[in-house]
Amino acid sequence: MTRCFLKTVHRYNQKGIGIFETDSIKGLLRFGAASHPCKMVADIFSKNSVVVQEILITSDSEEMTKDIMFSLLSSYTYLIDKPPNESTLKELIYNALDPKILPIVN
Repeated sequence: MTRCFLKTVHRYNQKGIGIFETDSIKGLLRFGAASHPCKMVADIFSKNSVVVQEILITSDSEEMTKDIMFSLLSSYTYLIDKPPNESTLKELIYNALDPKILPIVN
Protein backbone atom coordinates (compact mmCIF):
# COMPACT_ATOMS: atom_id res chain seq x y z
CA MET A 1 0.00 0.00 0.00
CA THR A 2 2.85 2.39 0.83
CA ARG A 3 4.42 1.90 -2.58
CA CYS A 4 1.06 2.44 -4.32
CA PHE A 5 0.47 5.65 -2.37
CA LEU A 6 3.96 6.93 -3.19
CA LYS A 7 3.34 6.23 -6.87
CA THR A 8 0.33 8.53 -7.01
CA VAL A 9 1.61 11.62 -5.18
CA HIS A 10 5.21 12.11 -6.26
CA ARG A 11 6.01 14.73 -8.97
CA TYR A 12 9.02 12.73 -10.17
CA ASN A 13 6.53 10.20 -11.58
CA GLN A 14 5.75 12.46 -14.56
CA LYS A 15 8.31 10.78 -16.86
CA GLY A 16 7.37 7.30 -15.68
CA ILE A 17 7.90 4.90 -12.83
CA GLY A 18 9.32 1.44 -12.43
CA ILE A 19 9.61 -1.28 -9.84
CA PHE A 20 13.02 -2.83 -9.14
CA GLU A 21 14.25 -5.71 -7.04
CA THR A 22 17.60 -7.28 -6.16
CA ASP A 23 18.51 -10.00 -3.65
CA SER A 24 18.45 -7.55 -0.72
CA ILE A 25 16.26 -4.57 -1.77
CA LYS A 26 13.15 -3.66 -3.71
CA GLY A 27 11.48 -0.38 -4.49
CA LEU A 28 10.11 2.26 -6.80
CA LEU A 29 12.12 4.15 -9.36
CA ARG A 30 10.85 7.55 -10.52
CA PHE A 31 12.19 8.69 -13.88
CA GLY A 32 11.80 12.41 -13.20
CA ALA A 33 9.60 15.45 -13.46
CA ALA A 34 8.99 17.10 -16.81
CA SER A 35 10.60 20.26 -15.44
CA HIS A 36 13.62 18.33 -14.05
CA PRO A 37 14.48 15.62 -16.62
CA CYS A 38 17.98 15.05 -15.21
CA LYS A 39 16.76 13.98 -11.79
CA MET A 40 15.65 10.50 -10.70
CA VAL A 41 14.40 9.26 -7.35
CA ALA A 42 14.45 5.76 -5.91
CA ASP A 43 12.47 4.65 -2.85
CA ILE A 44 14.44 1.70 -1.49
CA PHE A 45 12.95 -0.88 0.88
CA SER A 46 15.06 -3.54 2.58
CA LYS A 47 13.79 -7.10 2.12
CA ASN A 48 15.27 -8.13 5.46
CA SER A 49 14.34 -5.27 7.80
CA VAL A 50 12.22 -2.16 8.31
CA VAL A 51 14.83 0.21 6.85
CA VAL A 52 13.63 2.47 4.01
CA GLN A 53 15.50 5.20 2.17
CA GLU A 54 14.90 7.64 -0.66
CA ILE A 55 17.75 8.57 -2.98
CA LEU A 56 17.78 11.49 -5.43
CA ILE A 57 20.30 11.48 -8.28
CA THR A 58 20.97 14.62 -10.34
CA SER A 59 23.45 15.02 -13.18
CA ASP A 60 24.00 16.96 -16.40
CA SER A 61 22.03 14.56 -18.59
CA GLU A 62 19.15 12.11 -18.38
CA GLU A 63 21.35 9.27 -19.62
CA MET A 64 24.05 9.93 -17.02
CA THR A 65 21.44 10.12 -14.27
CA LYS A 66 20.03 6.72 -15.32
CA ASP A 67 23.51 5.19 -15.50
CA ILE A 68 24.39 6.44 -12.01
CA MET A 69 21.08 5.31 -10.51
CA PHE A 70 21.16 1.84 -12.08
CA SER A 71 24.78 1.33 -11.06
CA LEU A 72 24.02 2.36 -7.48
CA LEU A 73 20.92 0.18 -7.17
CA SER A 74 22.58 -2.89 -8.68
CA SER A 75 24.93 -3.19 -5.71
CA TYR A 76 22.93 -1.44 -2.97
CA THR A 77 22.47 -3.18 0.36
CA TYR A 78 21.72 -2.08 3.90
CA LEU A 79 24.28 -2.56 6.66
CA ILE A 80 21.79 -2.21 9.53
CA ASP A 81 18.55 -4.00 10.43
CA LYS A 82 16.82 -1.01 11.99
CA PRO A 83 17.47 2.68 12.42
CA PRO A 84 19.32 3.68 15.60
CA ASN A 85 17.41 5.37 18.41
CA GLU A 86 17.29 9.18 18.43
CA SER A 87 20.17 9.77 20.84
CA THR A 88 22.46 7.36 18.97
CA LEU A 89 21.50 8.94 15.65
CA LYS A 90 22.28 12.44 16.98
CA GLU A 91 25.65 11.21 18.23
CA LEU A 92 26.47 9.69 14.83
CA ILE A 93 25.54 12.95 13.09
CA TYR A 94 27.54 15.12 15.51
CA ASN A 95 30.58 12.86 15.14
CA ALA A 96 30.40 13.19 11.35
CA LEU A 97 30.18 17.00 11.39
CA ASP A 98 33.06 19.39 11.11
CA PRO A 99 33.99 20.48 14.66
CA LYS A 100 33.91 24.13 13.55
CA ILE A 101 30.13 24.00 13.00
CA LEU A 102 29.18 21.99 16.11
CA PRO A 103 28.39 25.10 18.21
CA ILE A 104 25.82 26.10 15.59
CA VAL A 105 24.14 22.68 15.68
CA ASN A 106 24.05 22.31 19.46
